[in-house]
Amino acid sequence: MSGLLERIARILSQSSTTESDSAADPEPCDVPITTAANLMKNQRRRLAVALVNELGPMRLRALADAVATIADDNRKSVYCTLYQNHLPKLDVHDVIDIGERGHLVEPGPNFDAFVDFGADLEERFDGESNQTAVVEFNEDAVSAVSDDVSEVGGGA
Repeated sequence: MSGLLERIARILSQSSTTESDSAADPEPCDVPITTAANLMKNQRRRLAVALVNELGPMRLRALADAVATIADDNRKSVYCTLYQNHLPKLDVHDVIDIGERGHLVEPGPNFDAFVDFGADLEERFDGESNQTAVVEFNEDAVSAVSDDVSEVGGGA
């Protein structure tokens, strides 16, 4: 299992675009930009799209196992939410195709444009999400605020 984890981590850490890809015109997409951004908000949807992009079409069970492993989450929970919520949302917008029974996940007509959109968002905002704020507290100030909160809570 650790070999699979290492392979998935290596694939996801590699950039999926090259310089020649970035110079090409983006694929046309029928998904409005606000809808695409809303679809990208969820980690499980992003991971599902990334895995299908890198590994190709796969069965839902394998996709759920990979997403659960990467996200360090319960496999059954991931399977259920992918099947009932996330994949149907992506399917409605033709990002992926889940087939008649929903057990085979493969790229849909808008898949490439959606992947390009996600890569563009990641490139634009990746630096911001990796920054951490450093907050220093003055012990006297924290004590004073704590006393003020106690007084407010006690007076209620």
